[in-house]
Amino acid sequence: GINAEFRMSLRPDNADSRLTFRGYHEAGCVSQKRYEQASLMKAMLEEGMEALRSLRFGYKMWRQLVPEARMNCHHNFPRSALEMFQNPEVSMGVLARVLPESMKKFTEWKSLAERLKIEAVYDLHVANQKLEIEEVRQDEALRLPEDLDYLTIDVSLSQEVREILDAHRPPTIGAISRIPGVTPAAVCHLLRFVKGNHGRAEQIDNLSRTAEPLSAAEVMGQRKFEAVGYK
Repeated sequence: GINAEFRMSLRPDNADSRLTFRGYHEAGCVSQKRYEQASLMKAMLEEGMEALRSLRFGYKMWRQLVPEARMNCHHNFPRSALEMFQNPEVSMGVLARVLPESMKKFTEWKSLAERLKIEAVYDLHVANQKLEIEEVRQDEALRLPEDLDYLTIDVSLSQEVREILDAHRPPTIGAISRIPGVTPAAVCHLLRFVKGNHGRAEQIDNLSRTAEPLSAAEVMGQRKFEAVGYK
């Protein structure tokens, strides 16, 4: 299974919402008023995210509407308002200014606008994380070199993760993903490093096997060279 580090839904900013619903339904320790407010926030968040996902324009239109947003001009595919909102420069106020009919109501409740921004940013990270998890799952059985020096290898890993891996010495990529404290990004960095080195080793091995054999004269010359002690 994938450990908690791989599940971004378990994050501190939405703990209050999760615990409010559990407290109301399971323990009865949350007031009706607080429960109703949390329910309204949840419904408005879902509505806001759906509105952000459904509004789509091409590069030129977004460039006119939101010139402050960073965009790659080489990618001219349609972008959603959610993708634009993931830009640090783009606030809900900016979107409400250029798309008032769709976005204005989400700016009227300040905490809702703030939560929508958080959800948008996390949505981007979750999408990236899903790709990372899929990459790891495809290579779960890939064995790790037994002599891998986690403390010094040229991979983007924190010192804490290096020490964890050095202590556990996991046999496979799949085993790494089940170690508490090791992030999905760290697993992916290590996976790419191992696959890259494995690929280079295979290329070298293949080259040595496919290299042209020495001619008879070259073999004799090599033997004479070795015979006089120049080994």
